[in-house]
Amino acid sequence: MENYLMNYDTVTGDIKGFYLKSIHGDNIPTPTIEITSDKHNFYMQNNGLYRLNPTTLEDELIPVIVAIPEPTLEERTEALESAISALMGV
Repeated sequence: MENYLMNYDTVTGDIKGFYLKSIHGDNIPTPTIEITSDKHNFYMQNNGLYRLNPTTLEDELIPVIVAIPEPTLEERTEALESAISALMGV
C-alpha cells in the first residue's frame, strides 16, 4: 500500500494537505513528509486538532482556546445588588 505525503507549513506546522504520488504525480507541493495510511486516517478523524512541530516533525495537539462567556444582564444585576447589600450591611 502506498504511503501518503503530507504537506505542512514550515513556520506554523499547520497541515496543508495529503497527496499520493500515484494520483498527484509531480504536482505535490513541498515540504512534505511521508506518513502511513493509519496516520492519514488519524489526521482525518482529528481534522484541525493537530499540527506538525516544524523542528521535530512530530505531531502535536493544537491548544484550544475556549472563550469565557460574558455574564448575562440578569447575572450582572444580581451581582451588583448583592455587592450593594453587602456594603450597606443589609
